[in-house]
Amino acid sequence: MAEDPAAVRVGVSGADVERMAGKLFVDDRVKRSAFWALLVLAAIIAAAGVVGDSTATVIGAMIVTPLMTRSRCRSAATRPPIPS
Repeated sequence: MAEDPAAVRVGVSGADVERMAGKLFVDDRVKRSAFWALLVLAAIIAAAGVVGDSTATVIGAMIVTPLMTRSRCRSAATRPPIPS
């Protein structure tokens, strides 16, 4: 398997990339059930925000959603290296 140029530049091995991908993506039953629980919770919060005409509540539901969790994890994992 060819190394990703970005991973090589940062100093991450292929094994590290596989390990991180395993933690980021839904791959087992427990993670899938947590995903659906968060999705239902976010839908309930968003519905309450729409009914109550509260923009802040709808935005809060967007932050709770598991789809946003993946984006936050990826952004944290791809930050530039800290200069030493």
